[in-house]
Parts: sequence; C-alpha cells; structure tokens
Amino acid sequence: MTNRRSALAMAVIAVALAEALAIWLAFLVPDRRGVWMFAGLTMPLLWSGAESLRRDKDSIRRSVAVAAMLIALPLGVFAARAQGLVAADDAALGVRLVGIATGLIIAAYGNVIPKKLVCFDPMAPDAARRQALQRFCGWLFVLAGLANAAIWAVAPVKQAAFWSMVPLAGALILVAMRFARPAMRKQA
Repeated sequence: MTNRRSALAMAVIAVALAEALAIWLAFLVPDRRGVWMFAGLTMPLLWSGAESLRRDKDSIRRSVAVAAMLIALPLGVFAARAQGLVAADDAALGVRLVGIATGLIIAAYGNVIPKKLVCFDPMAPDAARRQALQRFCGWLFVLAGLANAAIWAVAPVKQAAFWSMVPLAGALILVAMRFARPAMRKQA
C-alpha cells in the first residue's frame, strides 16, 4: 500500500509543479499565455484519461510523474529566463537539461527491467535464459542511459543530439543480437 501511495504522491507533486510553473509563466510572459496554459493543462488531461482506461494505476502514475517532470524542466528554464536568472541568449540550457534528464530516466528504467519479472514457469526450459536476458538488457540500458546523460552534460548541444544516440543504438543492437542468438542456434 505504501508503494501505491508513493506513486500517487509522485504524480501529484510532479503535475502540480508543472502546473505551477505554467501558471507562473502565464503571468510573467502574458503574450505567450496560450502556450503556457496548453503546457500546463496537457498533463492533467492526459492523466485523467489514462486513469479511466487502465487498471494498473501504479505504472501509469509513475509514468505521469516522469512525463510531468520532463515538462516541468523546460518550463522552469523558461521561468528562470523570464525572471532574468538565466541569460536570454542561452537557448541550449533547456535542451541540455532535458537531454540529461532523459538519459537518467533511461538508466532508471534499465535498473527496473530485471526487477520486473513477469510470471513464468520456473520449470520451463528457457526460464533462466529469459531472466539472464532481462538482466543483460537492464545493465545495457543503465550504462547507455548514463552515457547518454554524460554526453548531454559535456558535449556541445548540436553534437550531443547525435552522439547521445550512439550508446542507445549500441544497446538496442546488442539486445537484438542477444535476443536473436537462440533463434539462430535452432536454425543451425
């Protein structure tokens, strides 16, 4: 029960933060009020629609919290820029922060992959192989996510957009090769 409450609390706090930033920006930059209100209303509307359609509320609430934080990051940068806390000509800051956050989110999801074991028959001949594949995928995505975040943190923004995809593409290729290996053995 505590885990379910934390998922709900994370989602509420993240959506409230995105809402507060959107409302604040609507007052700071009134000529773009429509954009800020759209950004602020998107998450509550999507969340309410998802809550009515799905049974598993925990995963949707965690996803809403992550999505709301990804919306709140650039809104926070816009708000800081509107207040003069960030230089107006520094357009790369918001992109860089979202890139770093995305890499860290990929690493966090990679950490969850081996822990989310689906119901399987332990007597099945491929149960251990499946669990090993999940651990392998988890490690790869943790490392690829951390590499992605590190590239966004240090590389110039124009180059980071390309180079941050290299570790992710490499991880996907390695997962596909590992997944296809048993099928190739059966054909041979």
